[in-house]
Amino acid sequence: MASSTAPAPAPTAQPRGGLSGIRLWYALLWVAGALGLRRFQFKLPQRLHDKMKWGKYVVFAVLLGVSFYSMGMAEKLAEVEPFKTAIILKFARPLPYVLFALACVVPSLFIERFYCRYVCPLGGGLAIPARLHMFRWLKRYKDCGNPCQLCAKDCPVEAIHPTGEINPNECIQCLHCQMLYHHPYKCPVVIQKRLKTERRLATASPSMRPGTAGASGPAGTLSKEP
Repeated sequence: MASSTAPAPAPTAQPRGGLSGIRLWYALLWVAGALGLRRFQFKLPQRLHDKMKWGKYVVFAVLLGVSFYSMGMAEKLAEVEPFKTAIILKFARPLPYVLFALACVVPSLFIERFYCRYVCPLGGGLAIPARLHMFRWLKRYKDCGNPCQLCAKDCPVEAIHPTGEINPNECIQCLHCQMLYHHPYKCPVVIQKRLKTERRLATASPSMRPGTAGASGPAGTLSKEP
């Protein structure tokens, strides 16, 4: 008796993407920023940076609000994230989409992580809960920002305010500031502590005590029997 069960349909090919594609796309953006044209890279003025950093939050809020009204419209507006163009469809799209995807990468060659810091809605969505942390494990000295600006100038994404505070919404956990925090020859606070320790040890050393400075000089000259 023939079975009436229809054969299972062959699986259709699915576009490759997923987490591996996301990692590839963001690696492209990050590499373009981190290993870009270092010689020609520059930082935006602080006032301009403080205004532009809100761009990713605005894009995220617009996408979230439109999604409650119409998912179809939200999917069209989600093209602001060029992941679909660059990874899933491998740039096999009309020219405007390709140009926009390239436009997201090219500025990162001159301004580090430009797209991630100022446009990316995913970055904006992930940055919002960044303030909900239990521990403040990024250490700071009271001298940070007043007067020392070493960490603020070294921060690749300008997440450290000139007053010394670290903005957790903008911080990418690169730990550059923490390396400077413990550096014995770069951090002014650590340098002062090191010099004080060295002077204290030098004073406590037997060779530095009066009368034991060494063989040369009156205080250190040992008496000899005739």
